Amino acid sequence: MLALFLSTTPAWAVDCGDTARQPVIQKICADKTLRDLDNRVGHLARQYARHTETPNASRTRDQANWQAETLAAGWQAIATDQPLAPTLAARFRERIAYLSSRMRDGGTDTPAHRLATALASGDGRSIRALDGLARADDIKLAPQGKTNRYDSPAAAFAALDAKPSPALRQASTARFADGSLALQWLPGARIGVLFQQQGTAHCFSGQWFRVDESGRAQTLAAPPGLSLDGPDSCGIHVAIARIAGKPAALRIDSPDIDQDTITLQTLNDDAWQTPHRIIVRYDHRLGEPRVVHRQDSGAAFWRKLALPMVQAFDRHPAPGFTAPALSPADADRISDLRTKVEAAAKGASYPPAPLTDQDTDGPLAPYNAFGETAVYFPLAARGNWLLGRIGHGHWGWRSGNGWLVGFWTLDADGNPVPLASLYVPRERERVLGTAVIDGPSTD
Repeated sequence: MLALFLSTTPAWAVDCGDTARQPVIQKICADKTLRDLDNRVGHLARQYARHTETPNASRTRDQANWQAETLAAGWQAIATDQPLAPTLAARFRERIAYLSSRMRDGGTDTPAHRLATALASGDGRSIRALDGLARADDIKLAPQGKTNRYDSPAAAFAALDAKPSPALRQASTARFADGSLALQWLPGARIGVLFQQQGTAHCFSGQWFRVDESGRAQTLAAPPGLSLDGPDSCGIHVAIARIAGKPAALRIDSPDIDQDTITLQTLNDDAWQTPHRIIVRYDHRLGEPRVVHRQDSGAAFWRKLALPMVQAFDRHPAPGFTAPALSPADADRISDLRTKVEAAAKGASYPPAPLTDQDTDGPLAPYNAFGETAVYFPLAARGNWLLGRIGHGHWGWRSGNGWLVGFWTLDADGNPVPLASLYVPRERERVLGTAVIDGPSTD
């Protein structure tokens, strides 16, 4: 399956015949559990192709995107000395659950299935799950955005004409720092959540509440996984909605550009029900590259040179995405150049791309530094071999969705010379498929 980009082997079978250049494939081939899971995904992929009306182009593209994401996750684990097998096993099991769900006929008329259907039948412009839900006819999403912001919990409760209980007032005052608060309020169910983004990591602190018919606001137990407190609340979106007549809390995670994972929990009286997961799969495309370069070359030259490498890496974001045939002398030269480039960047957690020096307002800003998973590669240009590097662009500890590329050469004295850098954005496109997965996890 992962061999789609590596050989002519069928797309659902790992090719274990030549793994020397491909560390992720090598690890999969050496682990029986991962091989068995890969075979299971392949079996389901073949079944799915035979028994679905989904256009072949969408199925193929989704499988290719998932394969690339899995390679990237595996390489991330290897490059950062994290356990590989649990990371990949979880991805394989999630894919098995997704394909199995896609092959089931129809689905029960539950809030989770209503939500999945609404996202799958969007108009092609819903590149965020919240956008798709906001356009659905039978889903009432609590208002989002800047129009529901208040300076304090008291101001938010006053806007609802609600009187907070002493416990709710004390909890809200203790939880929130000075500054703007966002309110989501579902009138029919009379439930709401106040939350505030704190720090630079897009982490939320939140307080759930319910208002009774007399206008008294009481604390409401947070849905499991949505306490909005601590590291688990970072980098997510939260929404409340009425779906199929039931109030529901939604947690939306975006593990990569091609997927949103929505955890949905409905409220029955004051009890949150068993969560369901909805996986939304998207396509993406490469955007227009931004370039910085020396004065003796042009941006068009570097775009033309880099784009095939970027396209190849986008399909196989790990070592082994390209295999040029270098002579021993050229291989030694590239190795020497890499050693010198790495020495020059020694001590930098996120070394800047060539010619950027981590400019905060340059053409590649802000994601103009390399992370630990960036991959070196040789590339021939105008009769010479250059050293390239490609990976996600970083801005401090933050990682962008796009690809950052840099090129170096050696001068006559054997010193490294920075030549050019490019940032190629990746832009989310249409929905390729949705599936409801029972329970909070597939492990």
